[in-house]
Amino acid sequence: MLGCTSQQVAGPALPPAPLPTFAVGNSFSFDDGRIERVAGTTASLVRWRGQNGFVFTTTDNVLLPRIAWSDTDTRGERTMSANSGSLFPLVRGNSVSFRAVRHVVESRGGAVTDIAETWQCRVDDTASVATKAGDFDTFRVACTLSTVPPGPTLTRTFFYAPAIDYYVRREDRTDTGETQVITLTGYTTAEPALPAEAVRQRATVRQAALETVASGEAVVWHDGASGMSGTVRPVSTMQSPRRGWCRLYEESIQANTHRYHMERVACRTRGGSWQSVSG
Repeated sequence: MLGCTSQQVAGPALPPAPLPTFAVGNSFSFDDGRIERVAGTTASLVRWRGQNGFVFTTTDNVLLPRIAWSDTDTRGERTMSANSGSLFPLVRGNSVSFRAVRHVVESRGGAVTDIAETWQCRVDDTASVATKAGDFDTFRVACTLSTVPPGPTLTRTFFYAPAIDYYVRREDRTDTGETQVITLTGYTTAEPALPAEAVRQRATVRQAALETVASGEAVVWHDGASGMSGTVRPVSTMQSPRRGWCRLYEESIQANTHRYHMERVACRTRGGSWQSVSG
């Protein structure tokens, strides 16, 4: 009967998502304690810095596996048949299958391991995801990995948010029952490109907020012509022997469907204006 028929709830409607771009200043933190920061970019490669000496390299396509990595114990590299644009622009139903070889060298003893990988990735759907860093509309991309020599089959599901060019949740599940889920807790971005009027409004509000607003309160600006908007929120106030009064503050900007978030320190000049000294 009609009243008993279950209906599948569709995810949010999203336009095709282009291949992301990264710059120094981008960083993403997750609830397992990891922080991934962009250390540099070259052509279509992105160099990342993690914690405890861990560094790695990806292409612009962060949904594909890493192509190089190292820490105090191992160093590795991966060659794969997929190109960096695979799956993009993201739309439901896009898929890619590719082979890769993982080469790992142990720092102590120099033991070498080579593993052949078969990956299959598909954009399954969209989903809304709530995180400590905000709520995001995402593409759900599921990738499965099988290896030779045989090991547990991995299913890695990304919830990729076009608004910040990164995933806000990642679920790893194996056929042996192991599960790891990480969720975004915070992010920072490089400075966005803004039209002149938005730049003016942003600067005016930032000066007013740093001069007059209590820590924890936010001031909003909006540029009607471009539709861009943002908030400035002082976080704390401190006094420096060298620079005098300084304030830690956060800025969030919504521009062209993207979200930007910056954390800065500004200090008060002798002339009474506030000048950023970090970021």
